Amino acid sequence: MNSRIHQGSLWQLVGAVLAIACLWSAALVLAIFSLFQVLANDQVVEAGSMSMAAAAFFLAGVLCIPSAYYALCRLFNWQAVDTLHSLRRFQPILLILAFPAVLGMGYVAAQLDRLSWILLPPIHVLAIGLPVMWVLYLAIRKLPLGSSQRVWGVFDSGLVLGPGLILVFELAAMIAFVFLGAVAVASQPELVDQILSLSEQFSRQTLTQDEAIEILTPFLQQPAVILAVLAFAALVVPMIEEVIKPVGAWLLVGRRMTPAEGFAAGALSGAGYALFESLMLSGGGESWMWIVLGRAGTAVLHITTSSLMGWALVQAWTHTRIFRLGLVYLGAVLVHGTWNAIVIVNAYLLISAEWPTSLVPQGIAGWIGNAAPIILVLISILMLSFLLWANRSLATPAAHRNIELVPANSGLNSTVKTDDLDMVGKEANL
Repeated sequence: MNSRIHQGSLWQLVGAVLAIACLWSAALVLAIFSLFQVLANDQVVEAGSMSMAAAAFFLAGVLCIPSAYYALCRLFNWQAVDTLHSLRRFQPILLILAFPAVLGMGYVAAQLDRLSWILLPPIHVLAIGLPVMWVLYLAIRKLPLGSSQRVWGVFDSGLVLGPGLILVFELAAMIAFVFLGAVAVASQPELVDQILSLSEQFSRQTLTQDEAIEILTPFLQQPAVILAVLAFAALVVPMIEEVIKPVGAWLLVGRRMTPAEGFAAGALSGAGYALFESLMLSGGGESWMWIVLGRAGTAVLHITTSSLMGWALVQAWTHTRIFRLGLVYLGAVLVHGTWNAIVIVNAYLLISAEWPTSLVPQGIAGWIGNAAPIILVLISILMLSFLLWANRSLATPAAHRNIELVPANSGLNSTVKTDDLDMVGKEANL
């Protein structure tokens, strides 16, 4: 038991230190380039994007420090400060009250063209982080979390390891899509020539977003292209992300855990992923506030689906309920895919509104454009309500008492009770 614990702590320490080094190095490089863009080229917009990314990488590195600290303490048997006690006493009302004020400050900072690249990044970090913290609190309150080391290890796995793995698999899937597309157009010489001409235009000059959209317009009017983008964003991406987002729970496979602990582990991992993704995908300018509000909705989505996956994973490896895991996975993909499809369709309608002709009639396009935000809000409310219900159900003592924690075919018929779970929680780590 001790050798296993120390081996896990060693891997956790190495991973956290490497993550901190890589994240802070990236933050430094981006900050330098951001400063260069302002001083040498006077490109404030590009500098703002880089400075916001630098702030995201820096924050991610800071959040990896507790994971390294607890792993180090476990390796050398040092007395560690228990952060869970402080987290349990935290009042979430502070997050709710602070969020509108942060949004207001960010809105003002985003309008200051010459200063937004300096003022907006720290405000942006708060504006993204507060909703994630609040939803995470609602997901894990009164649930068994294990040790502080486990909590931070699971959260940081979702924060760093999850996005890294997802990026690799999504790039591989994108390459496969491009390859299939190349095979499909190989028999159409005119289309091949258009694609080659397009690539030359992108390689010869630095284009603004509007210029790039104008060049891509002939392709965006092709139904096959739209269907391919929609299939990738609404099917392939959710299939990849819903498997990898609860990576922190996957790393606990084989440990004696209750479904409530699996739910909490999934929530922590999903919160880490939601935080990093929202920090990296958000933008500045006049649309900053609306983007941040939209990302708050995705935080609800990611944390809820990852929580359910964590719960189902524990059910699968402790009770061999593989079918239940499959159903939860399909449900998570369906909800995530619906969300992405609505966002993609709405973005396409906004872009195509300026075209002389569009694939979607103007009346239908207007109806979809008005309905899309309402549907996304309704999905967020339903997911948040379900998250609250699941937490309340799992927080009852009966939900994690006398639970079988070994598969029936393992030869062991023991059960672990609440007192035993407390002991396991103190010993468990990544």
